[in-house]
Amino acid sequence: MKLTKTVRSMTEHPSSLFALISLAFLMIDSPDASASVATIDLSGSGTLAINTQFLGSPTGNVTGPGGTSAIDALLVPGTYSFSDAFAAPQTFSLTGTSGLGSYSFQDSYKFTIAKPADGSTVTAAINDAGLLNVSNLQFRLYEAASPTAAATVGEVPGTATSILLWTAASSSSFSNIAPGTYFLDIAGTANGSAGGTYGGALTLQTSAVPLPGSLSLAAGGLVLLGLAGRRRAR
Repeated sequence: MKLTKTVRSMTEHPSSLFALISLAFLMIDSPDASASVATIDLSGSGTLAINTQFLGSPTGNVTGPGGTSAIDALLVPGTYSFSDAFAAPQTFSLTGTSGLGSYSFQDSYKFTIAKPADGSTVTAAINDAGLLNVSNLQFRLYEAASPTAAATVGEVPGTATSILLWTAASSSSFSNIAPGTYFLDIAGTANGSAGGTYGGALTLQTSAVPLPGSLSLAAGGLVLLGLAGRRRAR
């Protein structure tokens, strides 16, 4: 069972400021767009590569230059940063966008995990008095139907499984996602006079494994026996 919890206040969760404060460092660590298209092993930390970038244009959705087709193999537990920068304001929206409003770019990060995981996603943008700005910054997370599935704009494919629906919150958490292939999509519109920049982090933790019902009952019985023994000793 997949549970989600959305946290909408950056002040309540100081960790959500991580993306904003360390954004410059994330940009320095970002992989070159010409990186290998093979699976990349990130052993507990590193920078996610944009698998596919979509941009709005006068003729409709186009594939942007930011994609590498790379698939990141993520170790659990681990913390992984992501970021992107746009050097000019965007004026054309993508078609087939979310219910949170239109946006001009979508960066799709594709990754795999080999064990169940709990985790959270944090995003933030630099807004610099109109010079740099990303409006309607939002993200989603879903499990792809197969390792070869391609990134999509708009609705999640019917064969995929949504983990986090599109949200404009600064952070969201999830629990007990299964081993498999996932897409983390970040979207928005860079509309500052010099474009815009965003950054964030995906944190994965080992899922807590619940006891089967029979073991839970047995454990409860042992506790009761222990209490009964203490009473007799008195």
